[in-house]
Amino acid sequence: MTAGPRLLYDKALDVWEPGAHIGTFRGNQLAFAAGLESLAVFEDENILENVRQRSAEAKEFLAHLTDELDLIKEVRGVGLMIGVELRDTDEGREAARRVQKLALEKGLIIELGGRDDLVLRLLPPLNIAGDVLLDGLSRFASALREAAASCR
Repeated sequence: MTAGPRLLYDKALDVWEPGAHIGTFRGNQLAFAAGLESLAVFEDENILENVRQRSAEAKEFLAHLTDELDLIKEVRGVGLMIGVELRDTDEGREAARRVQKLALEKGLIIELGGRDDLVLRLLPPLNIAGDVLLDGLSRFASALREAAASCR
């Protein structure tokens, strides 16, 4: 999609009588144009295929980590929106907070969520390169190993 800005408007649908429609809900032409350009970037740069590939790589990496660490209860998610749930124990709750702190020291921002903040949320950008993802996952794994060792 290389066409210039477009306008999302159909005169046939504009049936309001004068004074019948007042407010900000009619539409935001700038937002429409930005949305169209975002869709064009997704298509031109094959973003969805990148998400599929990086997601498979991340889940394979995390599966090995799950086999290694009993602290991990489950890895789940959709695309690159991934949650690593820790076991619901005192050790798990302590480790989650510790992972978040250690990850930040290693240059990663990890959000906590789920019941009792036991889910470590990984939310990389959709256009992330494979080597950058692997670097981030390695840092995450390092933080998780350190936290697991210190919470025993």
